[in-house]
Amino acid sequence: NKYTPEKPNKPIYPEKPKDKTPPTKPDHSNKVKPTPPDKPSKVDKDDQPKDNKTKPENPLKELPKTG
Repeated sequence: NKYTPEKPNKPIYPEKPKDKTPPTKPDHSNKVKPTPPDKPSKVDKDDQPKDNKTKPENPLKELPKTG
């Protein structure tokens, strides 16, 4: 009984994403275009302070360890 309901569900799954993919492709392109400039900008700013803080901390921690 469990196998029967799973079989019909499997074919429906691949069909649903296929139908949504074509109409979503054009929408995704428009949404992705404005997002790339905003995402990298925010990530770069967040990555910079994190990298700067990690760089000075690494050498400081290494100095006392060697000494």
